[in-house]
Amino acid sequence: MALDESVNPNDTLVEINDLKFVVDSEAAKALRGCVVDYVTSWRGAGFTIKNPNDTGGCAGCGDKGTCG
Repeated sequence: MALDESVNPNDTLVEINDLKFVVDSEAAKALRGCVVDYVTSWRGAGFTIKNPNDTGGCAGCGDKGTCG
């Protein structure tokens, strides 16, 4: 993710309330079916992406020995 002020012809513009998001065509394919949320916790704040199509991979636990 990055901040950008330009919108290309193939980009998708998503507007929710007063927020505008631009998604390029390649990222749109990867994000199809995903839920993107902004969360705040005691560890900090940031975006999370929940992908119901994910079939495996890193659990994000930090243990490099368990991920391939």
